[in-house]
Amino acid sequence: MIGRETFPAAASGVISITILGIVVLVFVAVVLGWAAMSGVKAGNNTMLFWAIGYSIFAIGAIIWLYGKKPVAYTIDTNTLQIKTKFFKYNFPVDGNVRIDVKPTLLQASSRRNGVGGVFSFSGIFYAKDVGAYTAFVSDPNKTVLIEFSDKKIAISPQEPKAFIDAANKVFKK
Repeated sequence: MIGRETFPAAASGVISITILGIVVLVFVAVVLGWAAMSGVKAGNNTMLFWAIGYSIFAIGAIIWLYGKKPVAYTIDTNTLQIKTKFFKYNFPVDGNVRIDVKPTLLQASSRRNGVGGVFSFSGIFYAKDVGAYTAFVSDPNKTVLIEFSDKKIAISPQEPKAFIDAANKVFKK
């Protein structure tokens, strides 16, 4: 019996640039909050409340998006587990699995519901040649598409070929 194998998620420099943009937005929100506090006159707190509210929302959104970033992908005989910073997703595996490297999949896709590039690409996407799929991708250049009988999942392990070789051994008993 082949055991459980875990593969780290790929890291991407492109996503780091997005993170920098988010940090700048948070900084702007904090500065607006400070400016509002220093210019508040008695009975006119509207700008202050908006600035504080925006800052809290921005920080909460960044934390949530960070929690969706894939960390590792684990395979065993009947499960694909995707671990993100805060969550774990388990997908049961039947005998009918097709696995391919698709480095241009996200470029040819439209986002239906999810996050498109802030820390990761996660959520439901659609590509003409593939159809709808769920993405848990941290580096779009290392995308691997796993097609089950009832769903499609895109991931990005650090070593796509090693993941595919191990998955083919495990899933195709």
